[in-house]
Amino acid sequence: MRTEVTDTRRERCLALTQKGLQCKLLSLEGDKYCHIHIKTKGKGRDDPKRKGLTGSSNQKSRNSSPEKRGFFSKMIHHDEDCDKPGFIYVFTYAHMMNPKAVRTNNLHLAAPTTTNWIDYNQTVPFDTFDRILLKVGYTRKAPEVRINEWRKQCGRSNFILLYPGCLVPIYNKKTVAETKTLVKMFKRLSLSSESKGAKGHTGKKYKNLNKERTCFVAPHPHDTEQRIHRRLKQDYGAGKMYCEACSKEALDYRYPTKKIAGVHTEWFSIPRDQMERVWDIIEYECTM
Repeated sequence: MRTEVTDTRRERCLALTQKGLQCKLLSLEGDKYCHIHIKTKGKGRDDPKRKGLTGSSNQKSRNSSPEKRGFFSKMIHHDEDCDKPGFIYVFTYAHMMNPKAVRTNNLHLAAPTTTNWIDYNQTVPFDTFDRILLKVGYTRKAPEVRINEWRKQCGRSNFILLYPGCLVPIYNKKTVAETKTLVKMFKRLSLSSESKGAKGHTGKKYKNLNKERTCFVAPHPHDTEQRIHRRLKQDYGAGKMYCEACSKEALDYRYPTKKIAGVHTEWFSIPRDQMERVWDIIEYECTM
């Protein structure tokens, strides 16, 4: 009896980037292009006449399923949109803005895995006392519309926008004497007309806020987002968010407590008292 073995190894995508370099992503199984360039694939990298990405964005892949094409078409950021202005927005979980620190059963810390299989017995609840989880993204829609899309996608996740006008709670343990002193100080404070501008609670004026002061305007939002991610990752680290609402139904029955989770990348755990620095970073990068 003869057994045929199919080589399932994937090679690098044959598409060229805008810089003229070969894409570093792996091609889809049975195809020569990655999930990003499958919609714009052209003649192939070995064609001497090829100088860039060619082909219609509506071109269908012969080897990818309709489900894959539909999924990736929603996720792709088309090259022709890269130079259009847009917005940088920030969001978090609503309970992390609660006046008192709150833990939820559906938000746990887990060690990252390459397969995204999570053993829930090896997780611990995320402690919101000292830190807040942030997601920084870019959009050309109204930020409120984008947040609603995230809410629908993640089901139970109650995401809310964050911006410099938001007062992020800091759960410090104050003595009775300190509390009384603060109350006296606040009684003497008054809001001037200038403070109602784009300063927010940080006391700083951010020139790149939109007119509603809910997000930052960026001439090249995708590049700006990537720079912000690099800065925040360098200062605070970054992690994956394993989302139960976006999880796949595939279960490993050998390990009943394990499930392959949906993953949101580039979440940042920020000390609550350093939010002003986050806004400063975003403001700076939006000016570049």
